[in-house]
Amino acid sequence: MAKKKSKGAVKIARQKRLPGMENSKIAAIENAALNYVEGRDARMAATEEEVALKQTLIETMHKCGKAVYRRGNISVKLVVEKEGVKVKVLSEDDAKKEAAKEAKEKVAAAPEPSSIAEEVEQSGAFEEIEEAPVGEA
Repeated sequence: MAKKKSKGAVKIARQKRLPGMENSKIAAIENAALNYVEGRDARMAATEEEVALKQTLIETMHKCGKAVYRRGNISVKLVVEKEGVKVKVLSEDDAKKEAAKEAKEKVAAAPEPSSIAEEVEQSGAFEEIEEAPVGEA
């Protein structure tokens, strides 16, 4: 029966030191190097999976016609400059704090009523109308 290839970390064979060999190995360095390579290879395999899952999320956001999705402690935002997403999964307390922060930012970004009136006045959108005396037409 053929052995199945598994995705992810693959253990690298370790060779014991043979007596009488020149340039003998330093086992601690070689083991540390091999451990690093195994860890790096596992991370790279996980990154490939993450990229595929990210693309699936982007496609799903497009299919649903959403640029931003928030519900409970999940927040997904499409990043337009370069197609990407930002995803946050917060604890319930952090989600409430985030919602309060966003509400404050919206209020702070809203223009002052007096500045709106000044803009309309400066634009000349409304003409001044002289009031006719009462009773005269």
